[in-house]
Amino acid sequence: MIILALWSVLLLTAASTLTTAQVELQDGDYEEAFLDLSLSSTVDSITANWQDVSEATNYTISWTSQDIEGDDSVDGSRITYQITDLDQCTVYTVTVEALNETDKVLSSATSAKATKAPMELSLSEGSRDIKVTWKAVMNATSYNVSWIPEDDNRTFVVLEDTSYHITELLPCTTYAVTVQPMNDTGGLPCAETKKRNTKAEDSSAVIDLMVDADTTQSTVLHVSWTPPQKPGNCRVYYKISWILGNNTQSVEQRDIDHYNITGLKPCTTYEVEVETRTSDKYSVKSRQNATTGIESATSFTYKDLKSKKVTLTWTPPSVVCSGSSYQLSYDDMVMTLHSDVQEYQVKSLKARTSYTFNLKVIKGESSAESDPLTLTTKVDGAAIGIVVAVIVLVVLLLLGLAGCTRRKQLKAMRKARSNLDKTSTNLGMVIPPETD
Repeated sequence: MIILALWSVLLLTAASTLTTAQVELQDGDYEEAFLDLSLSSTVDSITANWQDVSEATNYTISWTSQDIEGDDSVDGSRITYQITDLDQCTVYTVTVEALNETDKVLSSATSAKATKAPMELSLSEGSRDIKVTWKAVMNATSYNVSWIPEDDNRTFVVLEDTSYHITELLPCTTYAVTVQPMNDTGGLPCAETKKRNTKAEDSSAVIDLMVDADTTQSTVLHVSWTPPQKPGNCRVYYKISWILGNNTQSVEQRDIDHYNITGLKPCTTYEVEVETRTSDKYSVKSRQNATTGIESATSFTYKDLKSKKVTLTWTPPSVVCSGSSYQLSYDDMVMTLHSDVQEYQVKSLKARTSYTFNLKVIKGESSAESDPLTLTTKVDGAAIGIVVAVIVLVVLLLLGLAGCTRRKQLKAMRKARSNLDKTSTNLGMVIPPETD
């Protein structure tokens, strides 16, 4: 039955869209001329319009349907004719012939058109349903109601009533609803179609809301959640709000599952809320408190550098967290300092040695580290004095030893001279005097 109805509708549709059909010419019947016939219809009438044929003295108009046929003629000055008192929702075949004064057919054209039906199709939508109503059509024994999309297939329901309730639809979805009048022979040519968007359905609250401080940026909170099940084809908007005292700021974005809140105060607790909407109505709020991260000290440097000590200085964070402290470390040394401290003298260092100092702001398990500071201690002045004294002493000792050796050498030389003089005297030799 459904297949037959569809086939009938297709045939009637093809017929209703036919605007001009030129009758086959036969030798000697009439000269070639074109009427360019067009038809328009109302509930109970069809209006025919055609192009003027110059030699035509009159035109004949005939119309037929399954149960009705009629004809009429007008003079050659007319190029329009209205056929009245027709049945609604019925296909009529209309033929217009142009005749000359000897009643010779100059041109002929045939077209088909269906009269309309006052169905007054009406749709009333909810989020998951559409109520369909219409007026009864003459000669219709039932109606096919179809709607798309529905699993990408057209669905037919055969009825004997003038209303139908379509259910189990998707929210925020456009449906095209068609009502097709039917009789025992198939579909009548007055189907009507209207489109309607189903309403939005309220969305649920987000699931598993999480708010975490950024580990490297003290002014950022990371917000994430599991989106609720999306209602149909509705767009889900997420409103993220962060509250500090009486100050509330918000942002709204579509189809997201996370957001980064920036520009916050370090070491500050905010109340974060997330809610959803598909229309003007928001869901239940999901809330969580979170504290932004701590800020590191800045301008970490030194002054009064000595051989065995140095004074380290820094600028505290712009917001000092309650309960925070400083951790200063170098080599294997670690020391904790109160948050009020802004400089510290490190002692017992080794002279002329390189050290790298690290400074952290610590609160609980959170920390923020400044850039490392590397320096080299100076040479020890006392050690230099001792070295100089030792060198001088060594030089003096060397000079003393050299003088003693010289005296011994001179003494030996004098003794040798004396012995030589004695020997020379005994031998009668003359020795020249000693010179230094």
